[in-house]
Amino acid sequence: MWHWMEIALIFLIFQDYTQSLRLVEVRIPNYVVKGSSAQLECLYDLDGESLYSVKWYKDGNEFYRYVPRDMPPAQTFLLPGVLVELHNSSDAIVTLRNVNLQSAGRFRCEVSGEAPSFQTVTEHGDMVVVSLPDQGPPKITGGRPRYQIGDWVRINCTVGRSKPAVELSWFVNGDPAEPRALRKFPSVISGREGLETSILGLQFRVEQHHFRNGDMKLKCVASLSTLYWRSNEESVEGDRPQKAPVLESRETVYASNSRADPVQASKTDSHLMAHAPSLLLLLVVATAIASGCVEELYMWLQDNIIEQQEKRQEEQRRKLSFENEKGYTKREGGELMPIQQPEKRIISSKINHVISTEYEAVMPLLQWRLHRQQQRQQKQLKFQQQQLHQLQQQKQQVQICRQHWHVNELNEGVVERKCKRAYELKFVNLCAEMLPVLTAMTASSVATYATVADVHCDAVIAESDVVPAVAAALPIKRLLAVR
Repeated sequence: MWHWMEIALIFLIFQDYTQSLRLVEVRIPNYVVKGSSAQLECLYDLDGESLYSVKWYKDGNEFYRYVPRDMPPAQTFLLPGVLVELHNSSDAIVTLRNVNLQSAGRFRCEVSGEAPSFQTVTEHGDMVVVSLPDQGPPKITGGRPRYQIGDWVRINCTVGRSKPAVELSWFVNGDPAEPRALRKFPSVISGREGLETSILGLQFRVEQHHFRNGDMKLKCVASLSTLYWRSNEESVEGDRPQKAPVLESRETVYASNSRADPVQASKTDSHLMAHAPSLLLLLVVATAIASGCVEELYMWLQDNIIEQQEKRQEEQRRKLSFENEKGYTKREGGELMPIQQPEKRIISSKINHVISTEYEAVMPLLQWRLHRQQQRQQKQLKFQQQQLHQLQQQKQQVQICRQHWHVNELNEGVVERKCKRAYELKFVNLCAEMLPVLTAMTASSVATYATVADVHCDAVIAESDVVPAVAAALPIKRLLAVR
């Protein structure tokens, strides 16, 4: 008995399993470009059962329903960021049009069978809406046209504005840059939609192997999944230092009988090198002021001019200190000759001179920036003082107006009302025009005028003969409009 019951139970379970509703596949695009259309697919197998409904959810909220027995079978529900094209949607496909950043989220498909089982299967997937950069290829800044071995390369790659942030990578001569040479900056978020600007820096010291056939290629690649891929490449030349003429000139100078000649020549070279940055600084400042980008000037000078001055200062100190530390200078017969003690002191003074001249070249920039800040503060203070002075003048005029109009107790209430309204509407100068007319009126006339004026302004202008003197001496419509 129990044996037959077990067989029947197994048969029922197997039959239910083989004839159950199953979800074959749910296709949801991982990335969709902003403004385009997206197609969501929900493929299922009824396996003999009848379909009851197909429902779609976004972040737990239903936005589409398909019930075959309803008329019409397809129905949509309002949801921010979700616009369904009904004519391109069915039980297995839902088409979204004009997707935006609010359209991103988790989408879930739910398929239910008909009675008596009402079996339900569900599956979900995530969709990201991408806002692509609209400013062309990546921008490389901070580079120089030529580099020498031992120089520092400090450049940045910038791509703006996108959502999510674009992935940046650097390549040197076609090979990925070393991770230690990368300088990662946080993304700059702007706008209501929170678009992100990506920045990646590259910093390394130039070595011999970086130059291939005399050139070094620096390439920045920006990518975002499979939807966006742009690159920008700069090729720089290797600048080999001209050492032979310098050595030849030094030996020629040192061959002279006078020790004052080499010192004078070195000072002249130092002055030229010291004033060259100042001339360049003057040219850049004039260009920036003419174009209106003064704030960007300071950042550019910090990254370029000061860096170049520090490099030249280090080169000068290295060349001069080598002779001073080793104690040797020129070659005669293939041997180094020792430097005398007075000549060592001269070389030390040359090192101090180079440091002082470089410091003097940078100081005008810092003083100019401080002067600009002081000018802005003075301008803001002057504007605040002018606003305060105007406010005090308005209060003083209103106070004078009230003092003149309070001569008669009968018209004190109406005068206070008109004076206050005159201040609110900025007709304070009207007090001076009304004063001689009111002083010429009697107390009874003023009281009557106030009563009639409260009834109707147009009636006073058209019909009243109580205040003919006022109507003749002053435009009464303007007078009554101050109330």
